[in-house]
Amino acid sequence: MRGRGFCAQCSPATPIITAVRCCFRVACRNPRRGRNGLLEHVDGCYHECARDPRAGGHERPPRLVLRLLVGAGRTGDATGRTRMQVRRTVSLTTLLVFAVLAVSGTVLFVMPQGRVAKWAGWSLAGLSKDDWGALHIATALLFLVVGVWHTVLNWKPIVTYLRDRTQRLRVLTPDFLVALAIVVVVSAAALLQVAPVSWVLDLNASLKDSAARTWGEPPYGHAELSSLATLGAQVGLDVNHALALLRQNGMRVAGPEQTLAAIAHANRVTPQKVYETIQPARVPRSGAGSGGAVPSGLGKRQVDDLCEELGIPVQQAVAVLAALGCGDVRPDATLRSLAEAVGRRPVELFELLRVVAGKSEIVAVHAVAPPVASQ
Repeated sequence: MRGRGFCAQCSPATPIITAVRCCFRVACRNPRRGRNGLLEHVDGCYHECARDPRAGGHERPPRLVLRLLVGAGRTGDATGRTRMQVRRTVSLTTLLVFAVLAVSGTVLFVMPQGRVAKWAGWSLAGLSKDDWGALHIATALLFLVVGVWHTVLNWKPIVTYLRDRTQRLRVLTPDFLVALAIVVVVSAAALLQVAPVSWVLDLNASLKDSAARTWGEPPYGHAELSSLATLGAQVGLDVNHALALLRQNGMRVAGPEQTLAAIAHANRVTPQKVYETIQPARVPRSGAGSGGAVPSGLGKRQVDDLCEELGIPVQQAVAVLAALGCGDVRPDATLRSLAEAVGRRPVELFELLRVVAGKSEIVAVHAVAPPVASQ
C-alpha cells in the first residue's frame, strides 16, 4: 500500500490492529481521496493482512468492519468540511467588509461638513452624507462581529505567536511589544496632533474647508431646519415677500412655519436653492451692529473675510483685536487662533467686530474688551 500513497505504515508486515487504525486514520484525514479511494485502501489492507505470516486467518479483520470504519471517517470528514467552510466564509466576509469600510471611510474623510452637505444637498454615487454614515456604521459593526469570530477560529495560531523559542507562553514577546508600540504611537500622535498623523488631520480639515467654499455654507448652523419665519428673523427677511417669491418660481410652500428642508424636499431642490430664491426678500438692517445670526464655521473664518462681510476696514479690525490683547494680528489669521490667544470664544470676537461695524472703534473696545493687564 506504500505505493498507493495512503499511509506508509501499510505493508505486508503490518499487524492487524495497525491496519485497522490506518484505515480509520485515512478515512478521517483524507477527504479528497473520495469513497472509492478509501474502499480501495480498505481492500488493500485486508489482502495485505491476509498474507501476514504472523496472523492466522481467524485474525483477519472482516472487510465489513473496515468498511464501517470508512463510514465513520466520512462522518469526521463532513465535520471537518463544515469547519473549513465556516473558516472560509468568515475570512471572505472579513475581507469584503474591510473593502466596504475602506471605501466608506475614504468618502467620509473627503466629504463636506454636515452643515454644508445638508445645506447644498451633497451626494456621491446617489448616497447622501447620512447614507454613507449609516453604511459605515453598519459595516463597522459587522466587521467587529466577524473580527471576533475570526480571532476565535484562529486562536491557536495567535497563541503560537505568543510563545518564545522554548515554546513557553509569554504575552510580552518581542513581536507583541512591537505591535503594541505601533498602536500606542499612532494613537498618541493623533491625540497630541504630532506629525505625520497631524498631516493627515490637516489634510482632512483642508479638504472640508475647500468643500465648504465650493458648495457654500448656510447663513448659520443647520439653517435648513429653521422655519421660514425663524430664518426671516435671523437674517432679516420679509416673510410675505419670501413666500411670494417662492410661489412665483413654481415652488410649493405651505406657509411661514414650514422648514427650508421640508420646502426643498417637496420641490426636489436643495435648501440652498430655496435660500437663493428668497434672497431678494432681504430687508436692510438699520446697522451692522444690531445683532443677527452668527455665521457657521466661525472659528475657521479669517479676519479679512469677516471684515469684507461686515463692511469694515481690515486695519480698523486689526487695531481693535490688537487692543484686546490678541498680539500681532494678521489679516489672514483665523478667529479661533485669535480667540485662544486671549482665552475667549470666536463668537465673542465676532460680536466685537459686529459692534465695530456700527460704532466707533473706541466705543467698541470699551464696550466689549476688558482692560488689558499690565505686563
